[in-house]
Amino acid sequence: MVLIWLFGAVLLVAIVYLNYMCAQIIQSSQIHSAEKKQNLVLVVWLLPVLGVFIALFKINKDIKKNREKVEGEIAPAIRELADKLKTLESDIQREKQREQQQQQQQQQESNKDPYH
Repeated sequence: MVLIWLFGAVLLVAIVYLNYMCAQIIQSSQIHSAEKKQNLVLVVWLLPVLGVFIALFKINKDIKKNREKVEGEIAPAIRELADKLKTLESDIQREKQREQQQQQQQQQESNKDPYH
């Protein structure tokens, strides 16, 4: 996770540097109109921002789609596992009851007087 943040920070610095260099080139260019220079600089700085918003929108959309897919696949598996656990628990309870009954029967048989 740290590597992702580090890569993002390096990428951000690179984009800012490139945009700064482009803005300097535009300002020093021989375009006659100052308004046109200003518009070009504005476009240079707004394109990456627009790209970030589009990327975030698509990433969020993919995250929601994947979450719904995972929930759709995992929920039935969890229900099935819960049913198996309930079945296993009831089997264990039945086995314990059988063992208790067998122990009681053995005690009753051992308590019986063999001469009667």
